[in-house]
Amino acid sequence: MIVELFIPCFVDHYFAEVAHNTVKVLEHCGCTIHYNESQTCCGRPAIENGHTDLAKEIGQKLIKDLQNERIIVSPSAYCVSCIKNYYKPLFHNSVLHNEYNALQNQVYELADFLVEVLKKENVDAKLNGRAWYFETCHAQFDLACNINTNILLQNVEGLELIKFKSIDCCGCGGGLPAHHSSFAGMLANQSLMHLENQQVDFVISKEMQCLQHLKQNNHNKPYKFMHVVDVLASGY
Repeated sequence: MIVELFIPCFVDHYFAEVAHNTVKVLEHCGCTIHYNESQTCCGRPAIENGHTDLAKEIGQKLIKDLQNERIIVSPSAYCVSCIKNYYKPLFHNSVLHNEYNALQNQVYELADFLVEVLKKENVDAKLNGRAWYFETCHAQFDLACNINTNILLQNVEGLELIKFKSIDCCGCGGGLPAHHSSFAGMLANQSLMHLENQQVDFVISKEMQCLQHLKQNNHNKPYKFMHVVDVLASGY
């Protein structure tokens, strides 16, 4: 199967290894990758900060860049939820109405694609240690894709997952660190408090921006912060 790869701009600029590992996992599962180098951003930061016209301009470019019949896969629930949910009011009854509707049904977050489309619940990953999977707001509420992520992580050889009953936002979303840094830091500290008195080797999440925000507020605790795809690419 040939899939179209959409890499978040944040990952493209700062965390290229996540992009490389996304390709590694998809190819390991039998996919051929097509990547349009002209792709940029999904526009969600513009939407969250009220710049609707700019977001629509960015969205128009994305729709044209990815306009084909291939399934689109991204390692970010943040970006996928933007395309599937936040584009609706921007392109409803617009010139790109039909193109957007087609694109909306073609885009998948990586874990959903692996489990629901490829029927892969085990990608042969190996990683020894105890891990906390931090379920981001975007994955939990916008896409509900944490079920498939948990399935994949539970099948990583050597990895033990620890769970907590209730976790709130880490404070990274909606531009909080830029506009309300103290409040954003407080939310991150509240999330990390769950790890007190726990023996944890890894903090795992779908979003690099959330991982970086948690890492910046970690206060030198010995956790390794890993994107889900880096875990799924381990051991082979």
